[in-house]
Amino acid sequence: MLFKSLFISQLATAGLVYRIPNPSTNPPPRPISEPAPEAFSVLTLRSASAIHFNEFNAADSGIFLQLADSKATCDGGETPNAATFYLKDGELFLYSTKEPAQKVFSTTGGKLGYVTGDQAPPSDAKVIGWSIDSDGNLNSDGAGFIACPGSESDDPWTVWVNVPIPRPIGNENCLGFTTRTNTVEDPVSCQYTK
Repeated sequence: MLFKSLFISQLATAGLVYRIPNPSTNPPPRPISEPAPEAFSVLTLRSASAIHFNEFNAADSGIFLQLADSKATCDGGETPNAATFYLKDGELFLYSTKEPAQKVFSTTGGKLGYVTGDQAPPSDAKVIGWSIDSDGNLNSDGAGFIACPGSESDDPWTVWVNVPIPRPIGNENCLGFTTRTNTVEDPVSCQYTK
């Protein structure tokens, strides 16, 4: 015991002793949680067109360009001009820190939409296969996207996966475009309208 006391006192004078935490007075360590997914917005690139530099937005279970108001309910009462997304295990979600999750799907006809919570997507829809390529472009199983204008000049454009259907559901004047993802540093959590 005397040796231990002398040894510790010599270490203390040399500055080599530090306070050992007492487990009875210290809180337990916080559990390691899964890191938050990287949030991003999607910017459209189609030179010399009405949809160049537009951003994806979401409302009424659909994905749009030039949408005046998504009517999303967002933290802090904010109303972002664009939808924010994240990828997890090949699935694409609208960004929210709250439940229920909103998952994006595409149908065999190219329709893009999203479901909320345990709502089932259409029977011909798939929810897996989303990825971002090495150039930062979003795709669905390697396919790009098209946008189709609404019937009125101020209507939003609907976004579709580019499948080999020249006029999805009778839409005309659709344009293909590149979907560049942009990291959102401070994403706002939103629930989009169903």
